[in-house]
Amino acid sequence: MEPHHAPRHARKRGGRWLLPALVGSACAVFLLCLLPHLMPTASASGQPAASPAPVESAPDSGTPGISVNWEPSPSPAPEEQEEAPWYLRLVNLENRLPQDFTVELAQVDGGQFDARAAEALSQMLADMEAQGLSPMVCSSFRTWEDQETLLRIKLLRQLNFSLEEIRQLQRGEVDFSAALARRSAQLERDRDQLDTARQVCLDIGREVRAF
Repeated sequence: MEPHHAPRHARKRGGRWLLPALVGSACAVFLLCLLPHLMPTASASGQPAASPAPVESAPDSGTPGISVNWEPSPSPAPEEQEEAPWYLRLVNLENRLPQDFTVELAQVDGGQFDARAAEALSQMLADMEAQGLSPMVCSSFRTWEDQETLLRIKLLRQLNFSLEEIRQLQRGEVDFSAALARRSAQLERDRDQLDTARQVCLDIGREVRAF
């Protein structure tokens, strides 16, 4: 009779499952060792460990990896501005004098001047004359009304009003509205004449090459 080989065949079948079992056991041991590191540790008193305080993230600066603290810096206390001396005052289109502006005036050679500086001005004029110069005050203090009158005169002169016609308007001898209407009509006639003269110049330039 031939010997029975069943036990050897059984040993080969059992060795087929040995390797997967060893791998599964190794994975289980690895997870058991890693588990304490994944769970929050408890304090010695048995109380659960406190979770870390939330950190408020800074606003994004727009550059990767850079954060900017946007807390506003305290504004400096406003400095007390010293009042400028009376003789230093900026007056222009952006810094106009109010219509009720007044100042004490004194008479000097050439008109009226601020009384606080009139004596110094007179002394300066006298010193200049002593050196052979001839100073003259050509534009002294003007009231608001005087300045408006000078502006009207300037505008009327641009409209070719003569000084005598302006004086008649100031004295009320000529109606102001009627005078402006006549001047407007005259300007219309002058414009028509200028247009005609311009057209004549263009026609002559196209047709005539030499005189």
